[in-house]
Amino acid sequence: MEREVAFAADSGAVQDRQVNETFANGPFENELVSEIERIIGLLGKQRFLRLSLFRFQIDGISVTTAKTLMTRALKPQGIVGVLPDGAIGFLYLGPRGKGMVADLALVHHIRERVCAEIHRQSPFNEMRLSSVLVAHRWADEVIDAYDLVDALHLQSVEPAKAS
Repeated sequence: MEREVAFAADSGAVQDRQVNETFANGPFENELVSEIERIIGLLGKQRFLRLSLFRFQIDGISVTTAKTLMTRALKPQGIVGVLPDGAIGFLYLGPRGKGMVADLALVHHIRERVCAEIHRQSPFNEMRLSSVLVAHRWADEVIDAYDLVDALHLQSVEPAKAS
């Protein structure tokens, strides 16, 4: 289920890192991964900047339609794209309070925006939000885009914990 991935030593990444196969073999959308990489490159040394990567699974619509819907709901607040497993990803690095309570409030706020947009587009419940996973990390803890994506995978197999 896991495979070894070697990164160039001069890029500052870790050698022989384990990457989850579910995410590593998928069609990681160039726009999303390049934006995440660009942001990590620009902000990766910031000690007190919190990054949150969301994974949304929406039933009843295609991935393309889901991405359009999510872009409409969330684009002003962050970057929307398709994750390697076909779910919709959303990177948020905007303002929030301190601590786990602030992370939970952010998740609630984003989920409400998504649910409102789904209801606006599908008042008779043809579409529904079936799952939301979130990985919160400090910018200086993140190596690259796959580091955040792997953190989402860990959220799906481990109970939630504060970092």
